[in-house]
Order: sequence, then structure tokens, then C-alpha cells
Amino acid sequence: MGYPSFSAGDTLAASDMNAVGLWKLGDFSATSGTTLTCDNVFSSSYASYKVVMSDVRLAFAALVTVQLRTTTTTATGYAFGRVEIPYNAATALGRDGSGTGTGSAWFAIVGDTNSNGGWLEIHNPNLARQTSYNFMSADPRTGGSFGTEVGGGIQTATTQFTGLIFTAGATITNMNVRVYGYRN
Repeated sequence: MGYPSFSAGDTLAASDMNAVGLWKLGDFSATSGTTLTCDNVFSSSYASYKVVMSDVRLAFAALVTVQLRTTTTTATGYAFGRVEIPYNAATALGRDGSGTGTGSAWFAIVGDTNSNGGWLEIHNPNLARQTSYNFMSADPRTGGSFGTEVGGGIQTATTQFTGLIFTAGATITNMNVRVYGYRN
């Protein structure tokens, strides 16, 4: 089955609209501070979400983490693992993770003065069950010893989350985040 194609002035049939796979739920950006909050994006309408980060730039090289939230941020119960595949080597490196047990946030992306981008996929954040995620991004720092970042993890709370917050280890000079829901 192909995907529907629409032009200006077309009458849209419900069957065509139901064939669309991703629905844009939010568009967020920051050009200062160290956090970017994306509220009211998770609901019972979708089970899985794609979070696309683009033109991420920080005042200096630092990690950006992400936490799930309702009206407040949940800062416990995060477990993740991250692997890096260096640009100048064929062997992947176990970079880091939440450590023993769980930590206070998930890894999201490496920021630098150079522009970077990547994505997270988050599964079941609005169900009263454990939430899982996976991610992929590049490491924008120059020098060839960095590389592609991949990994995933879980959030152990059974909270029905409605949003997320990104926290950077350096001042954000630009960060764009778009949240999409996968059609159930």
C-alpha cells in the first residue's frame, strides 16, 4: 500500500488520513538557558513516539540528558546503556550507562558548538507501565575519535507521563525538538 499524496485544495478522505503513520504533536525550541521543556505531547492516543532533535548547539561540548514528566519532572528510575562507534575505528566502545541500578536521567545527545541532531523513540510513556526508549545520534566534536551514538533503556516508574525535559551541561545556543506520535 502506498502513502497518500495531498495537494492544495484537495478534499481529504478519512481513509487517506488514517493511512498517515506519524502525527506531529509538538514543536519546541530554545536559544538560551540549559533546559527545554516539551509538555503535553504524550497521551493515550499513541503508544510510541519519535522525538527528533535538530540543530543542537551548545556553548561548549557537553552531554544533553532527558527526563520524563507530568506536571513535575521524575528524577529517579532511569536505566540506559550507550555505545559509540568511532569514526576512525571499526570497534565500538561501551561509553556509559546509568551505572549500578538506576540514575536520574537518560542520555539524549552530545552537544557542541558544531550543529548536531538525532532521535529518540519512546514507548508507552502514557501507560501505567514501565517506559522504554532507544536513540541514535552523532557526536559533533571534531578530531575523528568520536562517532555515532546508539543505545536505549527503561524508566521503571508506572507513571502516566505527559511530557519530557531536556537538560544540557552547557548553555543552549540552539536546540529544536519535534515530537511525533506513531499511529496505533
